[in-house]
Amino acid sequence: MLLAFLAAAADPAALAPRLAATDRALADARTSLAATRAPLTHILAVGSEGDPFRAGALYRALAPGVAQRSASIERQIATLTAQRAMLADALDAANAAEASRAGARDAAVTVRLARLPLPPAPLYPASPLPLRPVYTLPANGSVVSGTGERLETGVLARGLTLATIARAQVVAPALGRVAYARRFRGYGGVVILDHGHGWTTLLAGLDRVEPSVGTWVPAGASVGTMAAVAPRLTIELRHHGRPIDVAAMTEMGTARTRS
Repeated sequence: MLLAFLAAAADPAALAPRLAATDRALADARTSLAATRAPLTHILAVGSEGDPFRAGALYRALAPGVAQRSASIERQIATLTAQRAMLADALDAANAAEASRAGARDAAVTVRLARLPLPPAPLYPASPLPLRPVYTLPANGSVVSGTGERLETGVLARGLTLATIARAQVVAPALGRVAYARRFRGYGGVVILDHGHGWTTLLAGLDRVEPSVGTWVPAGASVGTMAAVAPRLTIELRHHGRPIDVAAMTEMGTARTRS
């Protein structure tokens, strides 16, 4: 039985119910121990108030059996207590290992997302990103983190993350061809727009993605909507793969310059 517990240590989902079952078994054993000892306690109480000689005789008659049953239950309690301690330690270790694996998976997904292939720039005469700030925010919201800020994970943010309203509409920040449009692991719906001349925008965290890969979307056209609960939109603007501060390319940057 102990080997089975150890073998399951890598799976918190298996260990948690085992720990709960052990707690229930411990509670039952302690209740049983109290019930086994109750007659002797009662005899002592009655003897102190009534006939102590009769109570003493009953106590001596019952005590050996009660002691034997109590010792058996106490051994069971000791075994369950040791198993519970081992299970609790194993569950803590399994949760820590799972958290470590989840962190490694998140890091790997981040790397794969950053390496998503982009199509060659489309051929049209004018860049959709001239020097003046015509690049607009895809949605309104409060800033959660900005480009270059160090996140809680210790990684530098490659884009701007906004907390939007529930079911907010997300629009194309500039004219672009859809290079990617579907859900991606823990990032929700992801849309990548190729604006040409090395400019690309990645939008992540959408609940619903609307455009199809290969289609052109003008600036301001809807590309999807956010979730109803805790919506977070991440906007990553890149030029030839290099992260660009989104705020500097929008009216946010203009407002900063004026202030």
